[in-house]
Amino acid sequence: MRRIGLAFLISTLGVCVTACGKGADASGSASGWPAGRQFQSTRVTDAGRDRPLVAGTRIELRFFEDGRLSAQAGCNHIGGDGRIDGDRLVLGELSMTEMGCDEPRHSQDEWLADFLGAKPTWSLSGTDLVLGDRDVEVRLVDAKVADPDRSLVGTRWVLDTIVTGEVASSVPSGVEAYVRFDSETSFVGSSGCLAFAGTSQIRGGRINFFTHRPSPRSCTAEMRAADAAVTRTLVQDVGYRIDGPLLTLTAPDGSGLRFRAMS
Repeated sequence: MRRIGLAFLISTLGVCVTACGKGADASGSASGWPAGRQFQSTRVTDAGRDRPLVAGTRIELRFFEDGRLSAQAGCNHIGGDGRIDGDRLVLGELSMTEMGCDEPRHSQDEWLADFLGAKPTWSLSGTDLVLGDRDVEVRLVDAKVADPDRSLVGTRWVLDTIVTGEVASSVPSGVEAYVRFDSETSFVGSSGCLAFAGTSQIRGGRINFFTHRPSPRSCTAEMRAADAAVTRTLVQDVGYRIDGPLLTLTAPDGSGLRFRAMS
């Protein structure tokens, strides 16, 4: 039975502060583990034929300095400890979050977990990574090449995931909460219920949000959940990380918000 690992998800939402070890090779470490790197899929094949992923999804792999792997294929986060053993990626017991997913994405998550747990072959050359198991081949490229980090300032960041306690949930359909930094010292946005503006201080992987001025609007029950999460987060000192089109804010208590760049 696959155990649930919300602690792993929350740790991935936090700011990574562990430095890479000395003596690293081109792969990222002396052991071949590509510490601190992230890869995104470009093609998946089965017996030489394309194996389409669910529309709008891709496989993402993140390799941490402490030997952990985080993987995603459109919904849940999969994680565990790993190592490179010769030409194989070897993972220990995998954990998976339990976000509510539609059946196609749920099945794709299960497929990816099984694929990664089967000790797939491993070939990393520069920015290109290839994993294989029997007839299946997954080709990936370094995320810095495939999808460069967006700028924190000037981008409209739209909320897509809320982590509260041990629950990670998607934003309800039809609810649009966002934040945009007009400069390093000012921001505007909406919690879904409240339009707001405020001041901020950005330094060293952290953002300190100061008092904002809310302008209320009528709220549905669906809006109120997002409103509570956004309002609670954007009034404190939080960690932040940008990965391509994703901005993650992590509060001191481990709760978090994930935004996606829209412009």
